[in-house]
Amino acid sequence: MKPYREMMQHIKLSPAAEERIRQQLIARCAQREEKTEMKVKRIRKPMVIAAAAVLCCALTATAFASGTIGRVYHYVTNSTSYHYENEDGTKGSVTTLDTENLAPPAEEREGRLYLTVNGQNLDITDQCSLQTPYLYDFTGDDGLRHAFIIGGTPESFGWAEFLWNEEGIPEGGSANNYLRPGSDTEWADWYSSGMEQLDLPWASLAPQN
Repeated sequence: MKPYREMMQHIKLSPAAEERIRQQLIARCAQREEKTEMKVKRIRKPMVIAAAAVLCCALTATAFASGTIGRVYHYVTNSTSYHYENEDGTKGSVTTLDTENLAPPAEEREGRLYLTVNGQNLDITDQCSLQTPYLYDFTGDDGLRHAFIIGGTPESFGWAEFLWNEEGIPEGGSANNYLRPGSDTEWADWYSSGMEQLDLPWASLAPQN
């Protein structure tokens, strides 16, 4: 994970709001650690906080509790990245995904897959597959670059959203149903290919066949 840059502007949160966000993320970290200890291997809807955010799992809830929240990034799919700096000067980020209010960029209709994000209504069925990604790149309401990778089948498609910060540097992202069918660990071909085409720094982390 690249270090959080000091030149990035800090949002102005009240102490109460900052503490509320911190406690919510501590709870999420604790839940993740508990699930890891129980060796839970399957969830009903495979999901990952992708790219840089994956590496945040190594950060402990205790370390985050003492930090100061800085820049916050919002994703179209209802993910949020919180950047913080600990009292010892170390920096990191935590990305959360609102699983109850997901906003997928596409939807299946009568066996066809349609791109729907940003008011689109484009049939992309023949433009993506288990191997081939469909890429949708746009500038969000925040003025930042966002990009979607979509792949799979209409009945079981997956997607990923990535975001670039104010400096044009990939900040991270989140993904849903991104694994190869029948695998608990390998990324789908469309997902790996999409990251390579977007020249994302995490593409090289894709599992090898």
